[in-house]
Amino acid sequence: MAENPYEYFPHAQRLLHEEVARRLEQSPELLLGALETIERWRSGGHEAEGRLLEWRGLILAGQESSEGMEALKSLLRDQGETAVHLKSFSPFAGLLKSNAGGRSSFHEF
Repeated sequence: MAENPYEYFPHAQRLLHEEVARRLEQSPELLLGALETIERWRSGGHEAEGRLLEWRGLILAGQESSEGMEALKSLLRDQGETAVHLKSFSPFAGLLKSNAGGRSSFHEF
């Protein structure tokens, strides 16, 4: 019987967002890539406009103040139902790529 690839989605999502939070501590300019993704999705008429605007607000707040950045990193690490729902539609997913060793790393901007 074949494995269900979606069985691992919650674990992968958690790892992705923990890694994003960790990388933001070192390179807050990575938020620019997420904002670019949001704007690209919005200009394409994406159906989840509300969540895109919510992400946009969180990211802009993260750029504007240390409190906003801490709130964003806290959300990225949060495993509560509301946070998990928002992160299921994440503008950060495209910021990771696999390198030759099979590990993920951020695209360079």
